[in-house]
Amino acid sequence: LLFTSQAYVEAMRALLLETGKFIDLAHITEGEEAERCQAYVELLTPVCKAWGSDWGFRVTEWCLQVYGGYGYIQDYPAEQYLRDAKIASIYEGTNGIQALDLVGRKLMAHGGRTFKELLGRVASTAQRLQKDPDLSGPGLQLGTALKAIQEVAGGVLQRPNGHLVMMLNAVPFLDMLGHTLAGSFLLEQALLARTKLQVLLEEKSIDPEDSEAYESLLGSDQEVTFLHNKIQVAIHFAFVGLPLVKALAVAAESGETSAVEAVF
Repeated sequence: LLFTSQAYVEAMRALLLETGKFIDLAHITEGEEAERCQAYVELLTPVCKAWGSDWGFRVTEWCLQVYGGYGYIQDYPAEQYLRDAKIASIYEGTNGIQALDLVGRKLMAHGGRTFKELLGRVASTAQRLQKDPDLSGPGLQLGTALKAIQEVAGGVLQRPNGHLVMMLNAVPFLDMLGHTLAGSFLLEQALLARTKLQVLLEEKSIDPEDSEAYESLLGSDQEVTFLHNKIQVAIHFAFVGLPLVKALAVAAESGETSAVEAVF
């Protein structure tokens, strides 16, 4: 629970920091580049707000669970964090409204170019990873998640009732996109971390295949530990978080509309 919590926290931070980078670039660049970065910000904003606050709340729930019964009482701060975190999914436009904004406006903004470019970046990362001997498994999970998003976004809207199905599945679709983008950004970090880790090990004359020497270094060098954990977090999120994307696509792909067909 603690490591899954860490993985989701770092995934949320990756998404937020990437969006923050585009905000900065939109300010310091000009012309088409500034417009392109601003378009990324506009598409990513509802994902940051809704995906981050939904899963931030769940992380606090997991951490309260770690405390057991003590987590439920005021002797420890977990219950306060849980109550405080909930409001984030309600104010500034509830997450359902954010999801409707995403599928109703943001996906097709600029002719859908921005959405396609972000998915193209994910595809490039997935392809690179699938050829990697150490990260091919996570790369496969990322590719599967990407395919699920493409099938929903590209297939559902072509149906006669496609817009209705997308509206009904706006919240799960935003969840799909949040998981996929955050997972992709984490895996990009893992690739960078591994390169830096290899350089550090060479500088310290440590053979990564020498498990005893490597584990000893992990216990004494904070930078090595940080880089090692960045890789492990990305792998964990790929196997725990990314498989949810395909499952979330089922209702949209089936065209299920029971919510509007039921009589109340």
